[in-house]
Amino acid sequence: MAEGNGQQPNLSRLERIEAAVASFIDDHERLRADHERYRARHERLDKSHEASRQLITLMQDAQVRIQDAQVQNEKEINSLTLQVAELGGKIDGVIGSVDNFIRTVDRDHREFHERLNRLEAKQ
Repeated sequence: MAEGNGQQPNLSRLERIEAAVASFIDDHERLRADHERYRARHERLDKSHEASRQLITLMQDAQVRIQDAQVQNEKEINSLTLQVAELGGKIDGVIGSVDNFIRTVDRDHREFHERLNRLEAKQ
């Protein structure tokens, strides 16, 4: 490849160096663009992660409130169950008293009519 004036090998070498530098610059620019895309993607993931973390915190808080409400409801249900049982016992007592009253009224009514019939039969 030697030319008569001796500049061709130097030009060829200079062109190869320039091509290598251009390739290096192109690679550097591609890496810079890739880095920028990755940085932007990382920022979006950070925001998404933060939003997810906040949502999880809200859900955990809601779960605690729901569990507290459930415990309170169970206490109230137990209290109401006892009150209903007490009322059931009182109602049973009232029904028993009413049944006794009805039997007493029926007995007294029969006895009254029997006496009335005996008195009418004597007259």
